[in-house]
Amino acid sequence: MIRFRKLKILTKYRTRKYDETKIPEIRLEGKWLEALGFKQGQTVKIKQQKNKLTITVVNEQKPVRHAAAGERF
Repeated sequence: MIRFRKLKILTKYRTRKYDETKIPEIRLEGKWLEALGFKQGQTVKIKQQKNKLTITVVNEQKPVRHAAAGERF
């Protein structure tokens, strides 16, 4: 598997009520994301550092519900 990928930072145009502004955009897409454990619908957190982004999947676990006395699920 490729350990490094080279992507271009794109220019995205946002139209506002009175003007138009440009913002940087990085697109990550492809089957390689799924192969690395990034599944559709998951939440990720992005750690921001100068000239560096670290993207990590948030392991969301459903809260465990315990039955009260006499209650059935």
